[in-house]
Amino acid sequence: MGCTQSTKSQSAAGLQLWYVKQIEEQVRSFYENRPKSDIEDEQEWLEFVEDQIEEVWNADGL
Repeated sequence: MGCTQSTKSQSAAGLQLWYVKQIEEQVRSFYENRPKSDIEDEQEWLEFVEDQIEEVWNADGL
């Protein structure tokens, strides 16, 4: 007695869902557990980029 195509599709979909959930958990864990220094570095970079964008816009008269 073999598996039907529907059963195989459901199994594949279930496996894909499990895999997506595993990746989501890894990403969530990464961002929740990163050092404060990384967050501060990212904030500094964001502020720098914002300043650069404003300078370009002002130079272009936007």
